[in-house]
Amino acid sequence: MALVLRTLLVVLSVGWMSLASAGDRLPGDSCTFDSDCASNECHLSERICEMRGGGFPPGWKCTFDSDCNSKKCNLSRRICEVRGGGFPAGWACTFDSDCASGECHLSQRICEARGGGFPAGWKCTFDSDCSSRKCHLSARVCEVHGGGLPGRSKCNFDSDCASRNCDLSERVCRARRR
Repeated sequence: MALVLRTLLVVLSVGWMSLASAGDRLPGDSCTFDSDCASNECHLSERICEMRGGGFPPGWKCTFDSDCNSKKCNLSRRICEVRGGGFPAGWACTFDSDCASGECHLSQRICEARGGGFPAGWKCTFDSDCSSRKCHLSARVCEVHGGGLPGRSKCNFDSDCASRNCDLSERVCRARRR
């Protein structure tokens, strides 16, 4: 009897640990449980992963300031702004002041990253198109600073991803494995 109880306690504790450990889904990815998300936070009604500390990332749809991790929802466009205000790199803009970086690309009317260039994951032709100064040769998208494709990018190998974690079933970069 004691052996059965001890075995049951071990099984329950191992099961609990696996439920408590974070998954590899990134903010904005679909989820069912908190444990699906790298942040360990799955939005209850929307069923998408939130950022650590709760709320959606910059650029995500919102209705209230409380929907956003930055606590700043642009009410006219209904998207989360970055902390300090302004739209994140890659979002449509009219003026430099629309962008968190203060840089709206003159001809494409898209917010650039600080220092110029497009953010990781943005389509590119040349290294100079990217804020990281690295355009992925085969994917033709800007890499993250330090190399590799950002989360949710299409991938074939772990080495394609900055996280070194390519979900081979979906062929998409996920958060770094723990």
